[in-house]
Amino acid sequence: MKREKAKLLFEAIGLIREETIEETQAALQRRRRPGLRRAAVLAACFCLALAAGGIIRNLGLVGFPFLFPGGRTGGGGGQTGTSYMSYMGPVFPLSARDGGEGLTVTRSTDFGFSNPRDRQLQCQITEEYVLTNPGEAAETVTLLYPFAAALSDEAKYFPALCADGEALEAELLMGPVTDGVTTDPVRSWEDYRGFLEGELPLTALRDPGLMDLPVTVYEIGGMYDDSGEKRPTSVLNLEFTADFSRTAILTFRFNGGSNDLETGRCDRHTDIREHTNPEWGESAFLLVLGEDIEGCEMKAWTNAALETPAERAGGTLRRYTSTLEEMLARALEAELRLFMSQNADGNLNLSHERLLELTLARMEELGLTGEGPGSFTYRSEGFLEDIFTVVLRHRRLMYARFTLTIPAGESITVTAEYMKQPSIDFGGREAYRNGYDLVTKLGSELSFTTQEASLSGGEKVEIVDQNFGFDPAKGITRVTLDPEKEHYYLDVRLRG
Repeated sequence: MKREKAKLLFEAIGLIREETIEETQAALQRRRRPGLRRAAVLAACFCLALAAGGIIRNLGLVGFPFLFPGGRTGGGGGQTGTSYMSYMGPVFPLSARDGGEGLTVTRSTDFGFSNPRDRQLQCQITEEYVLTNPGEAAETVTLLYPFAAALSDEAKYFPALCADGEALEAELLMGPVTDGVTTDPVRSWEDYRGFLEGELPLTALRDPGLMDLPVTVYEIGGMYDDSGEKRPTSVLNLEFTADFSRTAILTFRFNGGSNDLETGRCDRHTDIREHTNPEWGESAFLLVLGEDIEGCEMKAWTNAALETPAERAGGTLRRYTSTLEEMLARALEAELRLFMSQNADGNLNLSHERLLELTLARMEELGLTGEGPGSFTYRSEGFLEDIFTVVLRHRRLMYARFTLTIPAGESITVTAEYMKQPSIDFGGREAYRNGYDLVTKLGSELSFTTQEASLSGGEKVEIVDQNFGFDPAKGITRVTLDPEKEHYYLDVRLRG
């Protein structure tokens, strides 16, 4: 990326300073060795952008089509109602596993705009399902309510489920990541077919026993910078030799480094944080899986360019052995502390054990672990922050699973309420679209006798495009859906 474009992008999202850009350029221009893994500051800032609730995704900046590869570039490109610059997924129908064949089900969905405040609207989704058992015996059914969200999203974006007005305690199941990390990014409702048709696409959580893999830990603690600089830029750099056919390296709180695959000589560096940084005083870890590295030395430098030694900066380097599970748990705990300090309303309602399992599953997707030490696949490195970002902050398909018993000849009403973030298309002030869509049967094993949709607060928004048939000016705010039409969409913008 050219310097001018990098500067414009990061100033737009407010995550980088001019002096940081200058430092990054210097780091990029230092002697490059084959296998350079990432430019420290740019990659770290991009991760911060992801961590800030999808800033890049939601900005819809004109002039940055590379942020939305394959999507619309705003205004007239693409097919209305089906393709967006940023797609947040449709409202999915309730589904069943283990029972439900004899039930009759009705569905009604309300799109609520009772208090719109800005151009990027949020919609209150309220769904009601009436499940009737016409048989002569009680029927027990396991139900699944699918939705698209990230674990780090606020609780309001997760459905609150009730049965006949009583809150349900549903188990949260993990489906696949949908924003292009492990698969092609999901850009329209049709892209969900591969996930929702066929077998239930849940992430297979691994045997926690695999976390007993031994690791050699190089921990840098007690970092200090006594240079007196108001904003110190000093870094501590580890230099060592590694054989990547026998060794894999994982890092936490390291910003970058380089590899020479011919000689095996490598380095990794970490910033000395300021006192005002939430990570100040925290250690940085380099984890070695497989054969240990050799000749590890720590040196202090004035910045990431590694050109001038820092005489008044340093830290303490410790080497010890541990297990992958213990070190992942320590790193995850530190990551969660940082997350909660930055996101007071964050969700993360999974246990640490489940989050660790998802972290290991992500590592296996990257080829960083195998079925055991004997079949270990060695890679040059993995940044644990990047792995945690995928696990915690990337949008994925999830399921709320619960079980109901419906007596013979009776009905139970299930409701789901949550806030839905809009899919976005932006082609200038007059072409800004907030998109919400609904699928009638995709992925559901229930048989719906009727489906309806309603619009609340429609007088407060302007309908740009739709295929529901709403017309608030004429009092048409409730419509019956055609069960053979798979997809309905509603594009709106703030009135006035």
